[in-house]
Amino acid sequence: MKKVLIIIDGLWPPVIKSSGMKIVHEYFKRLAENYEIHILTSTTKFIAPNYVEWAKQQEAYNLYFHFIDARRFDFNSFLKLLVGKILFIIHVFKLIRTFKFSLIHEYGSLPILSLVTSFYKVYFKIPAIFTTCTVNTSFLASFRYAWGIKFLDYFTLAGIELTKKTLSCWPQYKEKIKFTPFGVDITSLKQPFKREELLKKFGLPRNKKIYTFIGPLEERKGFFTLIKAVNRIKEDGFFLLIVTYGLGGVDYKFKSHYEQFKKLMKNKNYKVITGNQNVSEILRLTDIFVFPSTSLKGTLAQPLTLLEALSFELPCIVSDLEENKRIVQDYTNGLLFRRKDDESLAVKMEKLLRCNLSDGVSLNFSKFKKEYDISNTVLTVKEIYGNLI
Repeated sequence: MKKVLIIIDGLWPPVIKSSGMKIVHEYFKRLAENYEIHILTSTTKFIAPNYVEWAKQQEAYNLYFHFIDARRFDFNSFLKLLVGKILFIIHVFKLIRTFKFSLIHEYGSLPILSLVTSFYKVYFKIPAIFTTCTVNTSFLASFRYAWGIKFLDYFTLAGIELTKKTLSCWPQYKEKIKFTPFGVDITSLKQPFKREELLKKFGLPRNKKIYTFIGPLEERKGFFTLIKAVNRIKEDGFFLLIVTYGLGGVDYKFKSHYEQFKKLMKNKNYKVITGNQNVSEILRLTDIFVFPSTSLKGTLAQPLTLLEALSFELPCIVSDLEENKRIVQDYTNGLLFRRKDDESLAVKMEKLLRCNLSDGVSLNFSKFKKEYDISNTVLTVKEIYGNLI
């Protein structure tokens, strides 16, 4: 079986279970049906104390993890990027010489780093792909700096808007530039569960509609827009569940943001759950999922937690960002509201609270499932791999 090296930061336990990275992990498991997949990522024992044992378990799926520790420099983002990249390069050299890979596939947030991937291709004479999967608005994140496209076999992107930007900068390489979306396992609903037991486990009320927010307590995620909207809701029967990493996770500003939240929040119908939770359990007890992001900056180009919520056929209330509007159709599989507009959000939240999904709000997930079924989306990458090895 051909060996493929995938380079991606942040794919470590237990965050895989508690965030959209679960979808990325599942995506790689699907690739491993046809290839022996080796994944180079970074973590520490502080973040993932049992990651060695966890990695051993992944070999049953034909996934082989290799870890480096680049997170000791979190206090300085530039130093972390520089030192982390050097450590990754050193380990790539070691791994290629040990395993004789047939293909290198690197995921990153800065298009300029495609130059490093193209260096691997030229130096080792191995086919190489670079995927931009994160929205980044820094100076170096401009797609006009994606010089590696000239030498790479493919330059792929997880978001359609990112793809459009790349094509506008590099139209001469349009054959190399591909949109390769992630997908989601749409069989989630087939797995048995007992809602009453989950409500009891998390200490949630049985007689109220559970509106769920998952993510860091930051305004780029629309969190404070959400809290302002919640303060506008006066009707009974509403309950907000906030699921966030908290201290010791990846949200390093949690303490100050939590204090800000406590001062702002006036509605008493809420609960905050911190730590690495099982997102699947959270979504099973949820009635309505709220995704109020004001910006996709710093996130994967596709809102993966939103995809997972839709796979459970949950009605979703989402901001009108372009990538969101591609996934959620207003009054079909959810409701859209004006980004950063807490009054607009409150109106949509109250609508679903009162009307119980009637009054013109229907649920039809057939289009979503057809477009975002991971069994279909992964075929694009498998085809690219097949063209190269």
